[in-house]
Amino acid sequence: MAPPYLNRQQLKRVNPFEGLMIDSAAWADAHGYHQDQQRLHALALHQAGIVAGLEVTAFSPPDLSVVIHPGLAIDPEGNVILVTQAQRYYLQPKERGTLYLILEFREVATDRAPYDGEQPTRIMEAYRIQQREVLPEGPYLELARVRIDTAGQPVRDAQDTNLPGANEIDGRYRLNATVRPQGEISLGLLVPRSGGAPSGRVPTGLRNLVRELGEGSGYRAVYRGVLTSPLDAANCQLVYMGGSESFSLDQQDLAALAAFLERGGVLMGEYCGEGRGGERGGGFEIGFKVVAERLGCKLAPVSRGHPLLDTRYPFAAPPEGAAGGGELLEGGGAIYSTLDYGCAWAGGHDGRPLPRGTIRDALELGVNVAAYADHRRRRVELMNPAL
Repeated sequence: MAPPYLNRQQLKRVNPFEGLMIDSAAWADAHGYHQDQQRLHALALHQAGIVAGLEVTAFSPPDLSVVIHPGLAIDPEGNVILVTQAQRYYLQPKERGTLYLILEFREVATDRAPYDGEQPTRIMEAYRIQQREVLPEGPYLELARVRIDTAGQPVRDAQDTNLPGANEIDGRYRLNATVRPQGEISLGLLVPRSGGAPSGRVPTGLRNLVRELGEGSGYRAVYRGVLTSPLDAANCQLVYMGGSESFSLDQQDLAALAAFLERGGVLMGEYCGEGRGGERGGGFEIGFKVVAERLGCKLAPVSRGHPLLDTRYPFAAPPEGAAGGGELLEGGGAIYSTLDYGCAWAGGHDGRPLPRGTIRDALELGVNVAAYADHRRRRVELMNPAL
């Protein structure tokens, strides 16, 4: 997929000469050229997102409204959005579910001409704040989201910003504007409907990995949250599954995963015994290996020289995870591990914390996995531009 700044026409500016007629078209072309240059700069050298401010907090005393504070942002089209005053926004939940609070760039005609009250002489670069039940397809920036559990209950600030509860403001999915990273990695946690639920530590581990990717790897990382079906993996480069229980996928799910791998995605499965001991792998391992076989992925041990061990951080062998030992397999874009990196990214199992060095090694291996997924996607896109 071409970067957004390449999906544009060649720039064209006015060529002034003696006798050139300066009419409305010439003025529009002259100003449009500078607008296009500004947007191109924002997208080519920077990354869309929130530059500063735009925090979302609960109104005091809490009710169904929130306060959006002043700030600056760049939208996915390269438009600069400036919010100069605090805004109070009233949420209107219709039923239980997630509400998304988004910010969109808008142009507003203003300053009517005194000699023609119908014709505006200026265009204000403004914005719109909107509540949505489904995120839009057009350019937008997410300011916050709220999972409404009980209609009519007041919206409050999250007690734990890393794990907001129902009717609490969730700012984990806000994107910050940065110097343009080398790529974007989108991660999702697949929890099959038929079972295979992960350890309670895994979602925290994935968020920690996303933070590590975003702050220290040169990538921009996005956590897509829980995916209840492989059909939801279309916007991900890396999909993680973890658990100890058996599970199965139907033909529709398998077809969706096959399409995901064909587009260059990476599917990572991990057995997580949560420190209970006993037989390693069990029903989850059987289920994942059956899925890998049906997808045509021939899993083989990862050894020295494999891209998973040196894409960014060099390892002579797979590092230790929360399980203390195990195996790491890969084939055809599928990865299987019994090392339990998912829990290691969260610091280890409850009651059995890991030493700092083990956590660091596991996070660095996770960065390698994400970078491997990015490289694999890029290769597939170069070979198959239509995908």
